[in-house]
Amino acid sequence: MDTILFVTHECSGTGAPILFLSIIRHLVDEHDYSRVDILGLKPGEKIEEFSSLGNLFVCPSEWDIHDTAGNSLQKDYDYIYTNTVETAHVLPVLAECGALGRRTRVISHVHELDGTIKKYGADRLSEFTRFSHAIICVSEAVRNNLLKYGLPEDRVHVVYPSVRPPRFVSPNKDDAVFTVLGCGEITVWKGIDVFIDTARKALALNRDMEFVWLGADNYKIREYFEEDIRRFGLEKEIRFLGYDDDISPYFRVADLFYLSSRQDSFPLVCLEAASIGLPSLYYPDAGGIRELFGEDAGFPLPYLDTEYAANLIIQLVKDRERRRIVGEEAKRRFERLCSESVMLSNIECIVSGDIDGRKPIS
Repeated sequence: MDTILFVTHECSGTGAPILFLSIIRHLVDEHDYSRVDILGLKPGEKIEEFSSLGNLFVCPSEWDIHDTAGNSLQKDYDYIYTNTVETAHVLPVLAECGALGRRTRVISHVHELDGTIKKYGADRLSEFTRFSHAIICVSEAVRNNLLKYGLPEDRVHVVYPSVRPPRFVSPNKDDAVFTVLGCGEITVWKGIDVFIDTARKALALNRDMEFVWLGADNYKIREYFEEDIRRFGLEKEIRFLGYDDDISPYFRVADLFYLSSRQDSFPLVCLEAASIGLPSLYYPDAGGIRELFGEDAGFPLPYLDTEYAANLIIQLVKDRERRRIVGEEAKRRFERLCSESVMLSNIECIVSGDIDGRKPIS
């Protein structure tokens, strides 16, 4: 029986680890591996879920990768599956300690665009060329970006991610209050400042609205933005709800989802919204989600134009029918392009080696 090692950059409740959990769960359920190991470079909210799927080894710090890999992992895994560009530098470490051997098949899942790649160093991508038999990209935008760096085309595949639709929750909100939802870590690249600036401009035109942000403050910057909101006198209308493992109630009672990201490859939160027909505002130039939404399954915005976004929100408050039509189209596209069964089937074929050509899968 085969052995497999999964490598996650962190065990947090953010998009990439959540998607990786669903992939690990499927592969473990479908295959009788003799050993399943998981190497986590950082801890996080999902650490118990990762540990329930295999033998989890979390590095005490980024400087302890060699010791953790050398002391905890076995030799010559049949498969190694890494997740995100942040794990690329682990591949030579795994080869050095013997976990990655001559017969090991290596699969690398890549979510990131230029901003994150440059943050960690584009030189890391050379490790994928050196070690990875197959590279899975979450969107065409990610694939095209990787090819720009010279990664071999015949190893690069596109598999759109998927989510399970949020479970039904009976609405418990005041319908008189129109709710715009944002979701993600509180970070600059997620556009938390863009979200707040849009809210401020929209609320200047209509105070019968609320803007709610759902997501963790892992970088400890929330208080700076809350101080801005206090100075604007908008504490009741713009609120941070923090991290919640169950996002269903928030998506089910929102009227619009607003993806305010400066750069985002193919965010799962947009799939959450699309899966239930919740219409989204988004910046097409920010990443790959335009491949799902296009012009008629979402509301495209000029890049970071918060005044345009605010005015459009005010129009949509009054236009329930327009929101319904766009939301229904988003749901249809989600069901056609991002079904969980298609995603998992394609990934399984790539892991096994049944798919090895350049042709993108979607």
